[in-house]
This record gives sequence, C-alpha cells and structure tokens, in this order.
Amino acid sequence: MEGDAEVGKFYENNVINSSAELRSIQWNNTRVFNDEGLVVGTISCGTDVTEQKKSEAEKQAIQAQLFQSQKMEAIGTLVGGIAHDFNNMLQAILGYSELLSEEISLGNRGQHEINTIVQTAKGGAELVKKLMAFGQQAFTFPVKFDLNRQIEELGILLNRTLPEEVRIVLNLNAEKPTVKADPNQIDQCVMNLAINASEAMPDGGVLTIGTKNINLSKEFCALNPGITPGSYLAMTVSDTGRGMDEKTLARIYEPFYSTKQRGSTRGTGLGLSVVKGILDKHGSLIECKSRPSEGTTFTIFFPLEGDGQ
Repeated sequence: MEGDAEVGKFYENNVINSSAELRSIQWNNTRVFNDEGLVVGTISCGTDVTEQKKSEAEKQAIQAQLFQSQKMEAIGTLVGGIAHDFNNMLQAILGYSELLSEEISLGNRGQHEINTIVQTAKGGAELVKKLMAFGQQAFTFPVKFDLNRQIEELGILLNRTLPEEVRIVLNLNAEKPTVKADPNQIDQCVMNLAINASEAMPDGGVLTIGTKNINLSKEFCALNPGITPGSYLAMTVSDTGRGMDEKTLARIYEPFYSTKQRGSTRGTGLGLSVVKGILDKHGSLIECKSRPSEGTTFTIFFPLEGDGQ
C-alpha cells in the first residue's frame, strides 16, 4: 500500500542551536516506501535529550560518590578498631621495654637491641596516630581563626622544611578569612598536601597556596553531596609537578594507596586519606584537578560562619 513505512532505529548526535548552545538530539527515522517497495522519503523526528542526559550523568556521579563514601566509612571503622587494639599492644611493648632498659646497665650488650625495640615501637605508635586519624577516631577541637594568618605562619615552616628547589608562593586573597575548624588538624592537612606537592617536583618547581571567597551554586553542590549552596572560603594548594592521570586521580584518597615505589619508606599511603577524613569531619569538601606533566591543584572549601551550613 502506498505510504507504508518502516520504523528505523534511534540514534543521537550533537547539534548547535540558534543560541550557539550544544544540544544532544535523539532521532527516530521512519523510511517511507512506494508501491514498488522503493524508499521515496524519510520522516525524522528529533527529541532534545540534553537535560535528560545531564540529569542521568549527575545521578551517576552522586551514586558513585555515595558508594565511595560508604566504602571509606566502612574501611575507616575497621581501621579505627584495629588501630585502637594495636595501640594497646604497642603501649605494652613500650612500657616493658623501657622498664627492662632501666634494669640493664648501659654497658650491657643487650642495651642497643632494647633501644631498637623502643624506637621501633615508637615509630609504630606514630603510624597508629595516622590510622586513628584516618578512622576519624581522633578528637577535633574547632575554633574560629584567621586562615590567611595561619597559612602565613605555616609558610615560614614550609620554607625551612621543603627543599630549596621548591619556591613557595602565597596568594591570600580571601576578604573573609575566618573559618571554624581545628587549626592543628588544618595545619596537618596543608603540610601533607605541601609535602606531596614537593615530592611531585623532584627537580624543583613552584608550590602555590591561595585563598579566596566564592559562592557555590546549586549545580555544583548537586554533584557534591554533603555541602549546600552558599558562601565558602576556598583554599588551593597547587604545584607545577608531574601531575596524575585519571586512573591515579580516581584512587588518591584510598587508604594505603601510594604512587611511590613498592617498599618505599617515604610514605604509608595514608596522607591523603587522613586529609580527606579530617575535612569530612569538618564538613568541608576537597577537590583535586590534575593532568600528567601539568601539575596538580587541590581545593578545599570551608563553609563560612552563617553560610553553607
């Protein structure tokens, strides 16, 4: 019969509309045949699915972050419990070793071995502190303080501790630099990020720490569960180092994951996990952007008093 049609498959392509916006269009083509069975035309019906695809992408991103958060919480609970028990064992080793050391004369051949036991146990105790911080078992004492001033003071320490080849630049432009947090734990976060940045620049480079006030939009917060739109203080820690690829970037907050060579004594793979745990406890967000050979930038968003809560 003339006008019989055959329904084609759906397909999508991108088009630019009259407002110069890129839109995703889903097409349904219908081929029209004549009485001899030859195709004489096509009826095309296009549906704009841009917002639908955007909504689906946001949903997938939120689900992925929720899964990661649940996984980290479970690991944190496990690690915190193990660290607590391990700490009790270490304290017993330290206690009895120090008692034994006092009972043995300084000339005794066993004195060196006992001292080694004590120092090793103390090293284990330091690792336990990191484990407990990761497991969010450490106490937090938040107070209001000027983050700009805190960074200036920390910059003096970094200049003394980081290699001379690393140049430190402070861009402290926040007009409202007061945040409510535990200053000691924030220092720990900045130090961890700065040391990582330094190690990413073995031949030297520039480490930049900056602050500025920003407003986070509903769209941004929709992709980052746990924070709400409002005024924030953004602190950035940037380096000009080797950067990271997407595969590495996806795992940087995993406990015990490290880009250092296996067997290296330079790190435990807990540094960024501890930073993430501290900031989660403060209700702050950390974001990382990096590309190979183009450096890395960490941004921490602190909610300002009365906003972003």
